[in-house]
Formats: sequence, structure tokens, C-alpha cells
Amino acid sequence: MDQNLMTDNLNLYKSVSQISILEENASLKNEVEALKRRLNYDQLTKTMSKFGFYSYFEKNANIGDALFFIDIDDFKSVNDFYGHDVGDRLLSEIANDLMSSVGSAGGVGRLAGD
Repeated sequence: MDQNLMTDNLNLYKSVSQISILEENASLKNEVEALKRRLNYDQLTKTMSKFGFYSYFEKNANIGDALFFIDIDDFKSVNDFYGHDVGDRLLSEIANDLMSSVGSAGGVGRLAGD
């Protein structure tokens, strides 16, 4: 095999290897971003998770801000009587309403089951 062909093949191999490493790196970055989203946001309601909410509040709390905790009384009975699909939809609708009301002026998080 002549020297130029060997050099070309080696350079091609290096290029393919570098592309592969870059693709793996991009894939890992995407996976890390997906994990961050799962850590910071509730999958059902799309609101902040407990961790995400505490992180948000730690960074954004100011004197004079308001913090509300909302508990849906007897929510378990909704799931028991109508089923978890209906309960999930109800939680999602409530979360959407709260997020619409708060807008960009604040944040909404789901800290527990209801």
C-alpha cells in the first residue's frame, strides 16, 4: 500500500472517529438536558417539581412576594370514584389555570400528589 493511501485512510478514520465522538457528546448533552427537565418539572402537570420549585424560589424570592400552598381536599376520592385518568386530567387543568393566572410574574410548582 502506498504511503499516500495509508495517510488518507488514517485521516479518514480520524475524521470518522471525531464525528462519532461529537455525535456521542451531542447525544449525552441531550440526555442530560432531558434528565434536568425530569428533575425540575412534573411530568403530569408540566409545572415545576418540588426540586424545581425550591430552586426557582431560592433564586427568585424577594421581600414582598407571596407564596401560596393549595391543597385539594379529598382529592383521593376523585381518583377512587372517577379513576386516576380523570384525576390526572383534573390536576393538569388546575395546573394550567394556575400557570395562566401567574403568567411570567411567578412560578407554579407541584410539591405533592395533589
